Amino acid sequence: MKKNKSNIFLVIPVKSEPLDLVETSMKRLASLKTRLNVIYILDNYDNETINIIRALGNKYGLKVIHREKPSGYKGGALNHVIKRIEMSNNDYMLVLDVDSVLSQETVNELTKYVDSTNAVVPHWVASNRDDSSLARGQWIGYLLFFKVLKALNNLIGWVPILGSGSLVSVGALKSVGYWPEDVLEDVELGVRFFINDLKVTYVDDAIVNVEVPVNYTGFLRQQLRWSFGVGRVIRKYFF
Repeated sequence: MKKNKSNIFLVIPVKSEPLDLVETSMKRLASLKTRLNVIYILDNYDNETINIIRALGNKYGLKVIHREKPSGYKGGALNHVIKRIEMSNNDYMLVLDVDSVLSQETVNELTKYVDSTNAVVPHWVASNRDDSSLARGQWIGYLLFFKVLKALNNLIGWVPILGSGSLVSVGALKSVGYWPEDVLEDVELGVRFFINDLKVTYVDDAIVNVEVPVNYTGFLRQQLRWSFGVGRVIRKYFF
C-alpha cells in the first residue's frame, strides 16, 4: 500500500506576546519560499487583540487558532493544534518560538530527514549575543553545548529535543501520549522518545536564531524554570 504524503505544520505558540513581535514573526515566515502549513496558536489574549492577530494572519496568509481555555502549558497548546486540525500519523510538526528565526535553508535541512527519523533537532545560535556580556556568555555556552550534542548524536544516535526549531513526527508523538503537558515539554518528550527507542537526529547545519536573556533577572527566571522542570522530569521517570 502506498504511504500517504507527509504534511509539515509549522506551529508557533503565542502567549501574551506583544503585537509587534507577532507581526514581525508573521512577516518573516510569510517571506519563506516554502509550502509549510503555518499555524499560530494563541493563549491569554482578549477578543480585540485576537481579532487584530487574525487580521494579520489573513494579511500574510497564515492560520490563527485561539484556545478559549488554556491548559497544559505549551505542550497543551501544541496538542490542541494536533487534535483541532486532525493531523495524521504521517505528518510532522515543526515548533518555533515567536521570537526565534529560521531561514529557508534551515527548513530545507530539517525536512531532509522527514520519514527517516522521529525527530530532528536544530543548532541554536544566540542572535542577540551583542546585547550584553551575559548574552555573549550564553552564546559561548551554546557553542560548547552543541559540540556536545553533535558528539552525542554521532555516538548513540539520540539527542535531547529542543523546544524551538525541532521537527517532530506526529505519529511518534501520538505513540508516547502526545506532547507532555508540563513545565518542560521538550525535555520530557526527549525522555519519552529515549525510553521508547524512538530516533532523534541532530543536524548541525540547521541553524535557528534564538534570543537569550540579556539581564540577570531574566536569566535567573529562565534557569529556575529549567531547574524546576528538569527536577519534575527526573522524579517522574527515574524515581
